[in-house]
Amino acid sequence: MKYIYFTLIMLIILLIGLVACSDNNDVIIKKVESAEEAKDPVLIEEVDEKDEEVDQFIEFFLEDEQLTIHLNRVPILDYYLQGAENRDEAIKNMNMQHLPIEDRLIYLLEFACMNERCSYIIFNHDDESNAAILLADVARFSNYYVSPNNQNIIFQFIRESQNVPLSHLVSIDLIDWRVVSLIMPESDDTIIEYTRPIIGIDWINDQEINVISPKLDEITDQSYRSWDESEEKKHENHTMIISKNIND
Repeated sequence: MKYIYFTLIMLIILLIGLVACSDNNDVIIKKVESAEEAKDPVLIEEVDEKDEEVDQFIEFFLEDEQLTIHLNRVPILDYYLQGAENRDEAIKNMNMQHLPIEDRLIYLLEFACMNERCSYIIFNHDDESNAAILLADVARFSNYYVSPNNQNIIFQFIRESQNVPLSHLVSIDLIDWRVVSLIMPESDDTIIEYTRPIIGIDWINDQEINVISPKLDEITDQSYRSWDESEEKKHENHTMIISKNIND
């Protein structure tokens, strides 16, 4: 029930959060090289002497670099911490990682974890218009796939349902810095949005991917277990296209 409540609230404030981020180019306000070893993130509070407002920041210490996120500018993250029973512990359990994408400073934040299901926000240090995007919640991050031209990235998330690892894919345009649709040209159906397992993704070109999924008679625990225990492990290939049409 707690997951459902948190998910609904996250969806309600998602648009508000994205608008707030788009109006400020300092969601990640500082990135500095650091010789310090990686350690737990910490909350920093600063009082603005002019208006007496309290600005809150979270400092993340990664290997060879330090990031500072202006919490007030990320409403979704701020809301989560306001509702946390132990804010310091919630911050300590956050995990920020630098994705090694050529010529880009992209960071993935994992937070609000419970029973190995978490929420995820992606940050773009280089972008000036919309630096933070909520990718998924109540899920487990599995992998990411960068297009050959380094202009698109696809994230894979998993939710276990009756012991079946159902996958969801989120595609990000790294140039326009927004979520873009993935469509199947041969069908109106979808194989994403936690509808079936996905065991592999290959880029066909800069706009198309091949999604590999187990060949199952039905999406059930028994069917998936039989497939997983089989030697042949038959699979299906699905072509998906990145659509830049906002209406998709």
